[in-house]
Amino acid sequence: MKLLSTRKEHGALGGLRGLLSLALLMHAPFATAQTAPKDGAVYDYIIVGSGPGGAVVAVNLAKAGYSVLILEAGDDNAGRGFGQYTPTVTWDFYVKHYPEGDPRDNQYSHLTWQTPEGRYWVGQSGAPAGSKLLGVYYPRGATLGGSSMINAMVCWLPSESDWNYHAEVTGDQSWRCVYSTCTYWAC
Repeated sequence: MKLLSTRKEHGALGGLRGLLSLALLMHAPFATAQTAPKDGAVYDYIIVGSGPGGAVVAVNLAKAGYSVLILEAGDDNAGRGFGQYTPTVTWDFYVKHYPEGDPRDNQYSHLTWQTPEGRYWVGQSGAPAGSKLLGVYYPRGATLGGSSMINAMVCWLPSESDWNYHAEVTGDQSWRCVYSTCTYWAC
C-alpha cells in the first residue's frame, strides 16, 4: 500500500490515492488492539505475498529473530509445465494505459484483443473484425513464489542511480548501491 511518495504525483489522482491510503490505514479495525488467537499463535510480522519481495522481507526478519507469518492467496501448485498454468496459479490483468479510443494505446506491441470466438490476438494491428481491445497483458502469479513462478524467475534489479536516489531521499546511507544489492549482483 502506497502511503507517501517523494516523487511528484501525476495530477490530482495521485494525491487522492495517497490520502485514500492514509485514510484506510487509520480506519478503526487497523487502529484498534487485537486479542491473541485462541491457539496462542502470535507473530511479530505478517507478510502478505510470498513472491520475490515478500519472501525476502520475511527471510530477513526471521534471520533477525522475529516470528513471521507469510500469507499467500494462491496455492502451491506449480501448474502443468512451463507456460501452462491452472486458474489457481495466475491472475490475468489487462491494462489500458489511456482512456478508451486514445491512439496512444496503440504504441504497445503487446496489445491483447479478444476475438468474437473467444480467442486472443496479440499485436498492434490486424485483429479480426469485431475483436475487443483488452489492453496489455500483465499476468500475476498467485502461488508460492508469486509472479517469479510464472516469469521464468527473471529478475530486474534497480540501477546504481536508483539505489543512490533512495539513500538521498531517506537519508539512510545503507540504501547506497555499495551497501545494498550491488554488493551481491553486478548493477
